[in-house]
Amino acid sequence: MKAQNKKDALRSQEMGRWSKLAAALPAERLISLGVPIVNYLEEAEKAAGFLRRSWTPADSSLPAMSSLEAFLPLRTADEIQSLVRACRVVHTEVLLPESVPADDQITFVERGRELAADLGACLQYVLDDGVTEPADLALEAALKRQTEGTGAAVLAQALSDLARIAEQSRDKLARIRGFDLGLVAEARALSDRLTEKPSATRGRPASPLVDLRNRLLTLLDQRVAEVRRAGRFLYRKHPAELRQLASEYARRQRAARQRRVQGAAGGPAAAPNGGQGQVTAPAGGQGQATAPAGGPVTAPNGGPVTAPNGAAAQPGASSQG
Repeated sequence: MKAQNKKDALRSQEMGRWSKLAAALPAERLISLGVPIVNYLEEAEKAAGFLRRSWTPADSSLPAMSSLEAFLPLRTADEIQSLVRACRVVHTEVLLPESVPADDQITFVERGRELAADLGACLQYVLDDGVTEPADLALEAALKRQTEGTGAAVLAQALSDLARIAEQSRDKLARIRGFDLGLVAEARALSDRLTEKPSATRGRPASPLVDLRNRLLTLLDQRVAEVRRAGRFLYRKHPAELRQLASEYARRQRAARQRRVQGAAGGPAAAPNGGQGQVTAPAGGQGQATAPAGGPVTAPNGGPVTAPNGAAAQPGASSQG
């Protein structure tokens, strides 16, 4: 009961601060995140921390974010933190089935979210080894599915997917010192429990809570985008600082796509311009050849361009000698 009272007080406090601004947003300005909400809220907190740390950097050789105070006041960090808290409260309510008692809310849904985030992070780390395997593709698909809906059913499916991939990657996970393999069984059990208690929103139009959460996320994203925009400008000559603002989730997704492209059938990668770029002949060849759109690849002497493995280069492919 105390936990519920505390949650109600927090909701009242944060909603009082943001409800009018959220309600005033035009529907066409509401964002659609390409990142799981749990991950995005963590990235937003990271942006707030960056703004505070960089306001007056400990390293005097670095530019200070305070120089942009006329465009980005320091209070933006506090606003981001407040909106993160509000989003978490409402998102939890979105995920909750009506049949779950109030006293079970924190231990039931939030544990599922925490577990999904932890398992996902561990799997992304141990599978990010430069080798594309079925588990990499399964994990990418599982993380993508988490962005495509809300509710207990989505959380249950996420836990089920992650548990299955974790089972397949058990040996790799076991190499993380202190990793509790019991989390895999817990994820399966919690997925089953969520499935047994269907979401109150299943089969119904999106609830007002979903709309409120999306409006709060939009207000949050506006502020996070401003911090990132200011950081990209101010630290354009300091790549190490810029990396602190980058989306770790997006980086992992790009790495997974790159591994998938490089490992696809062992074939050559496509030229960046869509297949009309230059193909370099191997050592001893006759220099560079241009691949006409849709036509054969020929060397300047009229002969075929041979890739290093002895295969003829294909139109639009790039082989390096």
